[in-house]
Amino acid sequence: MIETDTYDSGTDLDALIKQAEIMQLKIKMDIQFKKNMDFFSRRNKHMYDQFIDFKPKKQQLYIDSDGNTNLINIQSGNPTYAEPSEAFANKQIDDFIKQPSRLNIGFKKIQIANEKSIHPNITNNTIDEYHSMQLEKHYDPNSPIGF
Repeated sequence: MIETDTYDSGTDLDALIKQAEIMQLKIKMDIQFKKNMDFFSRRNKHMYDQFIDFKPKKQQLYIDSDGNTNLINIQSGNPTYAEPSEAFANKQIDDFIKQPSRLNIGFKKIQIANEKSIHPNITNNTIDEYHSMQLEKHYDPNSPIGF
């Protein structure tokens, strides 16, 4: 049993709960990264190989003491977003709802002009994978979107 006199007020307990919530968020993000990398290992080996040992050089993910995420410039320490990322995303959604626009992007396989360039191959392989996934698509309300 925990001694109640260890906590003078709810403040210490609140701080521990906040730390646990941030730790939970980090674990969820790690799990999602592993799921993404598992997907790439099966669907786009080249992308998997590029990112499995990726170490950020310019920006890194940052979680503040309130659990807000942001990208931080490694050299300057400045955040990418001037406000919490969730608030920024909500503002973008609100702006779109106020003034919706539709943009249609089509993807076609591209001709490879330079064999040393990796982007055309990645693009073409991704398009092939997308088409094969469409053939395998199944809808299950118990699985995450896209898997």
